[in-house]
Amino acid sequence: MNSWKTIFCAAVLIAGTSLFAENYTSDGFCAEISKNGMLMNLKYKGQLLCTQVQINGNYHLPKDAKKYDARFFQGWDYTGQAVCKREGTTMTVTTESKLGNTVLKNAVDYKMEMTLTPNKITVKNFIKQNVPLLTDYSLFQSVLSMPPALFGRGAKCVTKMGQERFEVLPESYNKAFQLNGKSIAISTGKGVFTLAGAKEETISFMDSRAWGGKDFSFYIAPPAKWTPNDVEHPAGTTWQWEFTLSFEPEA
Repeated sequence: MNSWKTIFCAAVLIAGTSLFAENYTSDGFCAEISKNGMLMNLKYKGQLLCTQVQINGNYHLPKDAKKYDARFFQGWDYTGQAVCKREGTTMTVTTESKLGNTVLKNAVDYKMEMTLTPNKITVKNFIKQNVPLLTDYSLFQSVLSMPPALFGRGAKCVTKMGQERFEVLPESYNKAFQLNGKSIAISTGKGVFTLAGAKEETISFMDSRAWGGKDFSFYIAPPAKWTPNDVEHPAGTTWQWEFTLSFEPEA
């Protein structure tokens, strides 16, 4: 777990220190776009809601393989170039590149499309595997890193069955706390920030305080089924998922 923390923090730091492609500003949402297409420091009227949004991948190694870090992060992609186009209060950001690690250099091709407007952001992701990959669940997802200031705030989760569940994001680490659904809305004190999958995407909560961190994340993944044993997804397999971020200010 400590190695996970170290490498993830390094990815965040590297992405955070890279040059930004452009800033999006409006009378609602404002954000920075990194040159490799990540959404950074998302704010609504000055309130920080999300520190970054990036694509992440995680696969299993064959039992007889030499151990290495079998993950991908968009923040590790130094060749991706975000193309930003603005028309009025709408900005579109398109990034097409590859993800890899120290062993699999160009494991997947990815395309990330974002449309930013003052009150709603839509993110579409497309991935094509260039190599076979093993897993017993999902391979790819979007990671939304959230600021610790939102701990203690109320949250409404809507399950895939349409049931509503109300929780409070724990102010201190609680191993038993879980939050999973097709949409999650957080009361920020200035309004309601909502993450919602477009179709069958799953949103789950992860607390970095489990390994000594200070914040939390939401993982948004395309549909996947858990299997008791690893399944090989062959080269050419594609993955798609879409989600929205919206904000409704207090009246």
